[in-house]
Amino acid sequence: MNAADLVNLLEKVYIFKDIGYPLHGLAGKMQLSRFDKGSVIYKEGDEGSCLYLVSAGKVLVYTVLAGGREMPIETIEQPGFFGEMSLLDGGRRPAWARALEDTVCFCLYRQDFLDFLKENLQVSLKIIENLSRKLRQADYRLRVLTVLGSRHPERKVHLPDALSGVSPDAPDSGQEDGFFEGMLEKHLEDAAQDAPAGPGKDEVEVKDMLFYKKYACPICESKFDSPKVRSKYLRVQKIDNDYCKHYETVNPLFYEIMVCPACGFAFDESILNTRLSPGQKEKVKGLLATVWRSRPLKEYGGERSLEQAVETFLLALLCIESIPVKMSKKGMLYLKAAWLFRFKGDEEKELKYIKKAAACLEQAYEKEDFIDPKSELNIVYLIAILNMRAGNNQEATRWMERILRHPAKSAATAVINQAREAWAELRQRVRQEQEMKV
Repeated sequence: MNAADLVNLLEKVYIFKDIGYPLHGLAGKMQLSRFDKGSVIYKEGDEGSCLYLVSAGKVLVYTVLAGGREMPIETIEQPGFFGEMSLLDGGRRPAWARALEDTVCFCLYRQDFLDFLKENLQVSLKIIENLSRKLRQADYRLRVLTVLGSRHPERKVHLPDALSGVSPDAPDSGQEDGFFEGMLEKHLEDAAQDAPAGPGKDEVEVKDMLFYKKYACPICESKFDSPKVRSKYLRVQKIDNDYCKHYETVNPLFYEIMVCPACGFAFDESILNTRLSPGQKEKVKGLLATVWRSRPLKEYGGERSLEQAVETFLLALLCIESIPVKMSKKGMLYLKAAWLFRFKGDEEKELKYIKKAAACLEQAYEKEDFIDPKSELNIVYLIAILNMRAGNNQEATRWMERILRHPAKSAATAVINQAREAWAELRQRVRQEQEMKV
């Protein structure tokens, strides 16, 4: 592994975030260590002397309960890390670490780290800033969990059906009981198993395409930076008939949702303008604290994979269940989640979310006011197309006729032209269905 690869590993450690070029000097101080499968890397109570960066293999961090039973804390794979607090205080290890398979680690010893800080005082300030942010997040989560535990010791999360694994054909009951289970749970597990082996050339290129925009969380008011794609790098390859854009390089949809690193609230730009009452905020805080109670809150503040993009939309769909959001907005979130599953090639989940999107948009059409005919025509077109994609050809026909006969169709000629193209395909499908019935 070369110096650039080591720098990429170091950048995954939260205390080294956004340090930049000086990390090359720190990478030069790291030492290679190998551990056979089953070997103990350190014991609880050992004097801490170094940080471990996993280059290959798998490590279990655990504690030993009374009676000798092991309780797993975390399983760490490349590009993960453990033992970072030893760099700061040299204190004793709070847990055990064991290699689950033959493992290769790069070690950064405390004395080398302290020497590096003496040579790079500006880096020291950045590390203090990163540590403060992490401590603030931990403090906030602890306070919320303490309050939640005292009020609702047995509380469970009421997941929206989009996240709970409910069949798309089941009656729409609104919510489903469970503790962070269903689709979001499974997706997080699958993402961990399918994680790429390490950063490559494409990742470095994507990093250069991003900039960071400042936000304040609508729930806990923590300030943080969230990545966005620079417009000059956006190159559309094609557009599907439901407005899903395919890009040659980086996809801005991956970065559309912001996730607060303190409380885990996921939202998009439109939520920033939504007024939330103190009661609504407390409800969301309780929900999020329960969601993240049994696992570390994930970071989405850097480059995002397709898997991570899916996670952010699932989180956003969970969060909007507790706040006032128009059905049109909810429908678009479902639709964009469907696009992400389309990119993954997961047709089953794509279809499920398309059906949910269509149902929400139909409710929006019946209950919401439209600022102009073009907005109305757009939503009618989407409802028709989504029903068509879901195989509901009769329903799609009903909506397609509505748009083509709309008295204000001249206000959106582009939409009308798209509708006419889809109408030709739809009529062919309906004709084939009728022939099969004969």
